[in-house]
Amino acid sequence: MSESAGSLVERYGLRSYEVDKLRRVRPTTICRFFQETAWHHAEALGYGYEAMAAKGIFWAMARMCVRMTRYPQWQEDLTVETWPSARDRMFCYRDFRVRDAAAIEVGVGTTTWLALDLESRKPWKTDAYMKLDVEGAARALDRNAAKVPVLMDSDMTDIRPVRYSDIDVNGHVNNVIYIDRLLDCFADDFLETNTLCELDINFVGEAVEGDDIEAHLQSISPSLYLHALRRRQDGSDLCRATTSWMGIRR
Repeated sequence: MSESAGSLVERYGLRSYEVDKLRRVRPTTICRFFQETAWHHAEALGYGYEAMAAKGIFWAMARMCVRMTRYPQWQEDLTVETWPSARDRMFCYRDFRVRDAAAIEVGVGTTTWLALDLESRKPWKTDAYMKLDVEGAARALDRNAAKVPVLMDSDMTDIRPVRYSDIDVNGHVNNVIYIDRLLDCFADDFLETNTLCELDINFVGEAVEGDDIEAHLQSISPSLYLHALRRRQDGSDLCRATTSWMGIRR
């Protein structure tokens, strides 16, 4: 028997350490809010960390797309709404809406999730664990998160080892850490004069303590960039992403 999923809305007040030097909420803060709200909703629905672990599986984000039309400022309040939006044979989809204190939508997002076996790291089919009814659920975007192409011609910006602070409860580098690394590829003056409008990211490999991560960047146009993070030890991709930017009007 299936159950209705519904949605969850949570409010966040922006603290000084969640904004950049221009007082704009960081894109990674938005992604952390997505992760936190999704975590709480999954717990409420009976698909949280402990419930999944009891089945011998855990959630792993495979893809994410975030679109922002405005970044709220320091000390503003915002709300994040999330809900399971679809599922197919292998993937579950979860969407998000971000609203400011005036209830105006300032961002949307969609995520694609796999349930991976704790031992083998192989994916489970959704019918084996998911009973929620998501038929006809609303969608925040007009598409799922996109498949990002392999980056072939790039400049490597830096190499950093995986640190203890990068690791989450699943024993691998948290997905938001990857996004921090991607954005750190840009020079300060670029980040201070441009706004990230859209991010598509694919998580294709796990990084753990002892790995060294290379950050690669390719300019497709002045406003569009292709990214990859790679494990230095074997050259395999850990994530691939595209970022789309708009200049800030002064």
